[in-house]
Amino acid sequence: MKLKKWLAASAAAMILVSGASAVSAASITTAGDQKLDLGSSISVLPGERTFFGGQFHDWLLTGNVEGTIQEILAQGNVFPENSVNNKQFASVAASILKSAKVYQVCASANDTYYQGMVLSIAVSDNDMTKLLLALNAAQAEASPVIEPETAAAASADNKVTEGKAAPAAEETAAEGETVKAAATKAATEKTVKAEAKKETKKEAKEEKSEIKNSEIKNSGDVLDGMQTAWGKKVEITENSHWEDKVSKNGLSYRTGSVKALVHKDGFVIPVFAKGIITRSGTSTIYTVFVADQASGKYLDTFFDKALEEAGK
Repeated sequence: MKLKKWLAASAAAMILVSGASAVSAASITTAGDQKLDLGSSISVLPGERTFFGGQFHDWLLTGNVEGTIQEILAQGNVFPENSVNNKQFASVAASILKSAKVYQVCASANDTYYQGMVLSIAVSDNDMTKLLLALNAAQAEASPVIEPETAAAASADNKVTEGKAAPAAEETAAEGETVKAAATKAATEKTVKAEAKKETKKEAKEEKSEIKNSEIKNSGDVLDGMQTAWGKKVEITENSHWEDKVSKNGLSYRTGSVKALVHKDGFVIPVFAKGIITRSGTSTIYTVFVADQASGKYLDTFFDKALEEAGK
């Protein structure tokens, strides 16, 4: 018997012994309750009943989830040290992860056993806003800020250099310009708020299931921040462009894939990841399929077919 066939048979036997096959299914349900039917040749196992999924499940239940997220973000210099925004981001992210759905997808074909993990999370528009505010605030923290004392000292130095203080008439004119500038600023802010209110009403009328460009852009901002946290541990070797599609049953979705090398203590892991973004009510659903590159190449076609047939 070939080695590959023996390994495939052994893996299948392990599943039977663990009892996992008794709860296997040919479909997964995303965090947005969207069903993806992968077909009868694929087995889908509940994540908590699998090796890697079980560890993730136990970590969510008993581990220091917020602390771990804070540590990862701090190591990647996403947030300054001891930043309040780091804690805010980690708190929201931990809450989202605790409601995640996890599955293991596996199949045996071509004398090879293929498998991968699926993680699906739902991020409400409110939570997305909190994440983005935390990231924006972190950028502001990292920017150089001129302290009031420094500004006052610089102003005093300028006055000494120039000699005598400006005449009272010039001071009065300066005050007048200040008042005028304040009035202009107030009028501008009022206009901006009015325009923002119009835009909010306009967006509320749009189709809930539609994937808006702004939402995808915001999602990219968060993912970019997380990629910064990974640093040089993840090397992207190949990636496809995001594609916007609509299933035969009217589900709008965005999908893309990437191949990467994960570096860990001198060991390199070839990884395939497929991302799927959909909308459900007021939440954006992120579903990620992760596997080794060989398994990813084989199972990817089943996900594409399931998406083409998916319903709202």
